[in-house]
Amino acid sequence: MNGEPVHSADCQVPRLPLMSMLAGENMTPKEIIDKINKLSKEVFEFDFQEYLLDSKRDFWGLTIDNINFKHNVLFGNPDSDIVNQVNRIFQQNREDARCEAGYRVDVGSYFRNTKIQADVFLINLDRLNDSIENLDALLLHELCHMVIDSKMIEKKLAHYVNSKDIYHGKRLYKKTDRYNERYTRHTEEFCIILSAASQRAGCIYEHYNGRWDVIDRAMKHGDISR
Repeated sequence: MNGEPVHSADCQVPRLPLMSMLAGENMTPKEIIDKINKLSKEVFEFDFQEYLLDSKRDFWGLTIDNINFKHNVLFGNPDSDIVNQVNRIFQQNREDARCEAGYRVDVGSYFRNTKIQADVFLINLDRLNDSIENLDALLLHELCHMVIDSKMIEKKLAHYVNSKDIYHGKRLYKKTDRYNERYTRHTEEFCIILSAASQRAGCIYEHYNGRWDVIDRAMKHGDISR
């Protein structure tokens, strides 16, 4: 264990049990959305559905099929042209098959000649059957990207990070793959936000053993050096 113990002075909230839904049992689209809503409220202290309403964007989920090199619809009603474009990119760059998950704020801004307004969440089919601890940590990882890319960390979460979060976040950043940072988006800011979210999750949920347990799971298949 790399971080401070669970029952530190930083943990001032009662610990919560595992969510009733269990991973490894074909997680449904609704269960994934429910998890995102729950983690947003309990760990990041914002309402995800209100965020979507305020931003006037839809929310789409796509799976990553690393056998057939294809994205399929998990939830929402994504524009078929966008899905086709994404799949063409996937076919051209099969390195994307190694991706475990992803979150893109305002996906329409990345494509020309489209007025699509939507956030897109990606998840590898294999991860839908992962343990509850690993799946929750993966969702936290992607929510960290979301709060940064949406500027929410600047607008609503300015109080979110403390000095210990910064210290452990910088420790994490030193372990990441700097060479591919432009692709992973695992910047120092991302690492600090993940550090803060991991500390909170480690305090809140009884299935975690502190900050670094969450971080290690969140970066399990990422670019962190061991």
